[in-house]
Amino acid sequence: MTTLQDTWQDLLTWFGEHQPEAIEGLRPPASDADLDAFSAAIGLDLPDAHRALYQISDGSDVDIPSVFDEGHWFFPLDEALNHFNTIKGFADEKPLDDFVRWREAIEDSVISVVGPVKPHPFSVQWIPLSSSNGDVHRYIDLDPAPGGAVGQVIEVYPEACSHRVLASSLPEFLDDFVSRLKADRFFVEYDCLTPREEHSEAIGVLPDYLKSASTAPPAAQSVAPPGADTIVGDMGSLGGTDDDVFFKLHSDDGAEYACVATRQDTAGFSNIGVGQRARVSLRPCKRRRFLFFKKADFLVLEYNVEPRSPG
Repeated sequence: MTTLQDTWQDLLTWFGEHQPEAIEGLRPPASDADLDAFSAAIGLDLPDAHRALYQISDGSDVDIPSVFDEGHWFFPLDEALNHFNTIKGFADEKPLDDFVRWREAIEDSVISVVGPVKPHPFSVQWIPLSSSNGDVHRYIDLDPAPGGAVGQVIEVYPEACSHRVLASSLPEFLDDFVSRLKADRFFVEYDCLTPREEHSEAIGVLPDYLKSASTAPPAAQSVAPPGADTIVGDMGSLGGTDDDVFFKLHSDDGAEYACVATRQDTAGFSNIGVGQRARVSLRPCKRRRFLFFKKADFLVLEYNVEPRSPG
């Protein structure tokens, strides 16, 4: 059976024959202490494959020439940590999933998503692996979308609003990359390893996990009259931060409630999630609340996940 070490040796052999300067900047192996410190700093348990790779080499001292394609700099642990801390400063540390909004954005050709990856600007469940020109990033994804694999390798291009899965695991990613090297699928241009065939963006194409009926936007209904107390229904659009959440609840009688929940006011706030059936205690807002340019008519006092009936 081919191991990650075997695959890496094949990679070094190819570069030794075709672009030896790319492997001159590779660092020595990271120690267990280095890996433990990195794991603690980002607050994530490192997958075995990630540890195995960095126990071969702690990344590269230079971005170009690189042992990865398209100028992707194989991050040393210290640079991966720097990237992690920098990027999370520009994005919500714990972004909420909003399947309905993602579906609408894809159908409107605002974002591109290929495979079971959540199109967040950044997630603290992503371990930085490499970056090209500082704007196209590859991560090991520990929080995949439905149908994805924990530890899959993803590529995120925030400026182009593009997300795609490259492989279901780091070993698969490296195996595929080395196979393409051996098959002469790349050429060297300006010290960068460039693919002979560019991938095409799936503009307007929904990934499988967003095709199911449960993620389809519900039909619009009129807002229920004020005075409602406890409502049971299905979650619609959802967006928010660590402390404030806007969502629409579609009740069994066909009404739609535009709600705001806050960590301060709402019991069960941490239970709120996409696609749930919920029992919600709410009251009309004394004045209309605006959150993420959405108007909320009701303040949630208590939120409980409601089991769905079989069938």
